[in-house]
Amino acid sequence: MNAIVSVVIPARGSQDSIRRTIQSLAHQTCLPDEVIVVVGKDDPTRTVIEDYIDNGFVQILETDPPARFVRDAHWKRWTGARIAKGNVICFTDSNVILEEHAIQNALDLFKRYNIGAVAGIVPTWPEQSSSFMAKVQDKGLVINYPEFPEIGFLDKSNFGKSENLPVTGILLLTKAAFESIQDDFGVEFSSMASTYDDYVVGWLLVKAGITIAVTKTVIGYHKPRLSLRKYIKEISRSGQSAAVMCWQYPECPFGKRRLLQTLAVWVITVFGLVVTAISSALFGPITLLVVTVLAIGGYFVLGIANAVKIHDFWGFLIPPITTLLIFTFVVHFTKGWTLVKQKRLEPQNVQRYLQIR
Repeated sequence: MNAIVSVVIPARGSQDSIRRTIQSLAHQTCLPDEVIVVVGKDDPTRTVIEDYIDNGFVQILETDPPARFVRDAHWKRWTGARIAKGNVICFTDSNVILEEHAIQNALDLFKRYNIGAVAGIVPTWPEQSSSFMAKVQDKGLVINYPEFPEIGFLDKSNFGKSENLPVTGILLLTKAAFESIQDDFGVEFSSMASTYDDYVVGWLLVKAGITIAVTKTVIGYHKPRLSLRKYIKEISRSGQSAAVMCWQYPECPFGKRRLLQTLAVWVITVFGLVVTAISSALFGPITLLVVTVLAIGGYFVLGIANAVKIHDFWGFLIPPITTLLIFTFVVHFTKGWTLVKQKRLEPQNVQRYLQIR
């Protein structure tokens, strides 16, 4: 395949980070043939990349989504991809720095395996990787971003059987693969959900018979949330969106996985509370002492496991935060599921999950 690469970047108030993204694209060993930044009218993002616009490296597409879209990032991806001239479309975000060989490595995989999509990994920006919250996101026992091998493959037979799925921070599709799913592409889903559109795209691709190569050799460094409050909000919107995905795409195995995980957490929690209450009634205060010792012991074991996993003492402190994040996800999955089932999911329910960097 003689590759012509179009990069599509949705942006909204992204002037604090997008220049780094464009610079990384300008320093690729295989330069993209066009870079399309999709923004709303009068959006200030373009003010920091005027030089790249003037020299023709970046094309700005100004367009506003239909009013029903509270979050418009995925609609912008779809809109940009539809006008892209390349036969390979690279999706990335306005807070991602592509490693200099990212595009070349992806093109090599397209050629070697004759596949329709390539997904890479999105570790933290190198200069922020020492932050504790970056370690929580990248190195916990449960993390929010994919960990891929040197090379692996996703298709309909194994999609959703693990936590590691493609994200649009670094995802490349052939134009033919995009066209095979563009009538859906998760666009309507993204009008109801505040994230998880990348997982929907992955599901639609494999459902259409397209194999996705997943690899750690294609890297896009993402800018992390460096405060616990912001990261909790990110996990909250993941929970809400997972519920919408489960409802709107009931055949998607990853949605089923999230539903079963949520149910398991509730069952274990309720069972634990009931057992504790009964034991307290039977045996008195000693029950609380036993529960406290078991909880501390459990966290101690998990802390050691996390520290060993990342070869870093700070890993010992991550499990309590991971537990908080799991319960945050479960609560907001439950809220989202309830609203969708009762047909009461309104724009204001999505609006409160949004985060603009």
